[in-house]
Amino acid sequence: MTDYINAHLAEDIKLSDLAQLVGISQFHFSRLFKQSIGVPPHQYVLQHRLEQAKQLLKETELPVMEIALLCGFSSHCVASVVIAI
Repeated sequence: MTDYINAHLAEDIKLSDLAQLVGISQFHFSRLFKQSIGVPPHQYVLQHRLEQAKQLLKETELPVMEIALLCGFSSHCVASVVIAI
């Protein structure tokens, strides 16, 4: 599942879609994901989006807005605020 998430970071990843992929309820998916990975699905997605954004900021000359969109953030403002934290 983490491979799927990492491959689709630029997309809108919904808990319902992830749960449907494995054929269980959202509640059970969320609980099992946290037990297995250590963080809830939303936090995992956010952490990996941030890591990808930081890497692109360091290694490329891409504009912040483009990096934000490539990493699944809705705007550069959201990415800027989250990266600053």
